[in-house]
Amino acid sequence: MQEIDVGVFAGHVSARVREELWQKIVTYAKDGRAIMVYSARNEQHMAFRVYNADWIPIDFDGLELMMRPHERRSNSYPGNAEKTSGYSKAAGISKAKKYAGRSGTPDKNQPERYVVVDLETTGLSAVTDRIIELAALHVEDGVITNKIERLIKLNHRLPEKIAALTGITDEMLRKDGIEEMQAVTELMAFIGDMPMVMHNMTFDLRFIRAACQRCNLPTLNNHGIDTLSLAKTLLDDVENLKLYTIAAHFNIMKRRQHRSLDDCITTKEVYDKLIELL
Repeated sequence: MQEIDVGVFAGHVSARVREELWQKIVTYAKDGRAIMVYSARNEQHMAFRVYNADWIPIDFDGLELMMRPHERRSNSYPGNAEKTSGYSKAAGISKAKKYAGRSGTPDKNQPERYVVVDLETTGLSAVTDRIIELAALHVEDGVITNKIERLIKLNHRLPEKIAALTGITDEMLRKDGIEEMQAVTELMAFIGDMPMVMHNMTFDLRFIRAACQRCNLPTLNNHGIDTLSLAKTLLDDVENLKLYTIAAHFNIMKRRQHRSLDDCITTKEVYDKLIELL
């Protein structure tokens, strides 16, 4: 790659190199900021990733737009105390809808069919850690019509802190787990070309894409909707943006945390509530 201006790099690399490069960037940026723009198989032929940025990518009817934060979010970043977004929350959402060509009531503009996806992993690094559980739901007209849930074998012991967090054990993975290739292939077939809904989508996509590369499968580039990004935009009065904190805010029934199928169902219900607000 070439540094064409201070801190601005341009080049042409493979998807695998791009994923590993982004992991290094995030690791070493620490409190700094990073933005990546890369080619993708979507209507715009490009996609974005951000780290520590106050503007975030968000999907609106298949277009990936940059969402400007309201004042509270903008002020949470170092050096941004004097900045404002320039729009009230209502005006910002209205503007985003206008740019995305939305009209009519919100429920009529949401995808009628989509898939909710959630993963459990051995850690935070998509390069060195692995998926141990995945689940996905088909949703049509707001109703869950199909589901998939898989445990995935490991070739090493599960970290104790992950076993404690998820309730998944080495014995469960040995007894009920399947090989990564089979699990990821089934997941990709289940997703197909449908838009995806996830909570903290960037995290899960990194692991799915890394697994696809190891299994020589096509990279996943479906349109996506991140309930974390929506919550950042729409909610002011929550303690944090963890999935079950938002679920409690909406009085959604509490389920097992950090198990993929339960998290998928909770994500779907949180998404429904956020769309009502939108």
